[in-house]
Amino acid sequence: MGGAVPYPSSLASEVTAQLRNGLPYHGDAVIGGRRYKTAFEPLTNSRGEYVGALYLALSGQDFHGILRENIGNIVTSAVIGLILSFLTAYLVARRLTTPLNELATGVRMIEGGDMHQRVAVTSADEVGELAEAFNRMARTLDERDRTIRAKAHDLQELNGKLREMNELLERRVAERTAALREEMGRLEAILIGMAEGIAVTDREGRIILFNPAAQQLVEMVPHRVMGKTIEQVCGGGEFCRLVDYIAIMRENGDTTPRRDVDMLVGGKQLKVNLSPFADERGGFAGVVMSMRDVTAEEEVGRMKTEFISTVSHELKTPLTSIKGSLQLILDKGRGFTEVEGELLTICLRNTDRLIRLVNDILDIAKIESGRLEFVCGRQSVREMTAVAIQELAGYAREHGITVANAVGEDLPPAYCDRDRLGQVFTNLLSNAMKFSPRGSAVTVTAERSDNFIAVSVADRGREIQWSDRGKLFKKFQQLDNSDRRQHGGTGLGLAICKEIVERHHGRIFYTEGIGGGNIFTFTVPIHEEQQ
Repeated sequence: MGGAVPYPSSLASEVTAQLRNGLPYHGDAVIGGRRYKTAFEPLTNSRGEYVGALYLALSGQDFHGILRENIGNIVTSAVIGLILSFLTAYLVARRLTTPLNELATGVRMIEGGDMHQRVAVTSADEVGELAEAFNRMARTLDERDRTIRAKAHDLQELNGKLREMNELLERRVAERTAALREEMGRLEAILIGMAEGIAVTDREGRIILFNPAAQQLVEMVPHRVMGKTIEQVCGGGEFCRLVDYIAIMRENGDTTPRRDVDMLVGGKQLKVNLSPFADERGGFAGVVMSMRDVTAEEEVGRMKTEFISTVSHELKTPLTSIKGSLQLILDKGRGFTEVEGELLTICLRNTDRLIRLVNDILDIAKIESGRLEFVCGRQSVREMTAVAIQELAGYAREHGITVANAVGEDLPPAYCDRDRLGQVFTNLLSNAMKFSPRGSAVTVTAERSDNFIAVSVADRGREIQWSDRGKLFKKFQQLDNSDRRQHGGTGLGLAICKEIVERHHGRIFYTEGIGGGNIFTFTVPIHEEQQ
């Protein structure tokens, strides 16, 4: 308190009462004429009786001095704290913002195209992890940028090559187009200059090409034909027969050509060939029709046939007389020398050959003129085979050939003209004997094939060459083989066989024999199928 302060001799009664009741007192009190801040605590004995009080007194002046000192300390502490806070904040901000600024700078550099940009990793905290993630991203972007640049370079080179290829392709297209135009020009010139009429239809049957020769043959002008169907231009005449052929080709997808379709148009005898063509998928795409005027040829053919027929008849009568006379001389003549007898025999043989030649020519003339008559009926194939073999028995002995009749008795009867089909048997057997080596055998077989009977004549002669097989059934055709040429012949026998067989609605064909030789086969319809 500074100086002697007397202990208060007395206290206010309310303070004393409160202390006696064991309660402390805190508040202002006047001691020695001065006001103090006081705090009284009651003191008691072991029995709990109030015996006195302990008090603390602080003068107002000292209290205010202490208060001012504390306030000063607080203010000083606050100032120091603020300074330290700002310093700490600056250090922390510097530590955080520097890497972030570097990251921002790196982002701007990458945005500007610098994919090599990297930031320094100075710590292992979240900022360091962010820096490492940024560097990984930058490396990935750099790799992708290099890949993109490489691809772009490759694409640039590829584009350059594509441009070169396009230029080359354009040049080739231009060359091919020019060649195509030239080819089209040549084709057009050929079509215009052709003597045959050419008409082409598309898959719908519309005419897309019609050359001048066709215009003259059917007497129609192009503007009335082009783009129209055959039905629209045929006018209900015989030209409309082509509609059925084209319809069958279109509906069945048939690409088999139709040859020599006869038509009479405007008093002209025409032969029309129909050749269908296919598209890139193999489907029907249209038909090429070629038309030829055969009116003059038909007339010449008719005149030729009549001339041959007349000459052959004129030759046949004296030849028959010559043969009879020679045969009579040989049968009744006596006193001939061996040479004279041999010469007479040669004359008789050549007379027979001339008669056969004349008969063949007459048969061909009759077939071509349509005067060859057929009387068909029920006939046994085995019996006809036996009769033909018997008729040629002497010819077979002369050539040293054995003929075997392997036709079964269980075959159904054939529907045919006995005399005409016998002529086929005779021609095929005589050819087989003529061209077979001596001592060999000729075999005749037959079997049923659907509604036909197939008859085959097999020999052991030299096989017919591929180059000669196309001549087999044509008139006046001789094969090039030397052994066949030396046997002679008119070249009419197989042609006559073909005409006779086809008039029976059959067919005749050649095949190689198994192990060598030749086989000629023809078919004839079964009798029951004709009823």
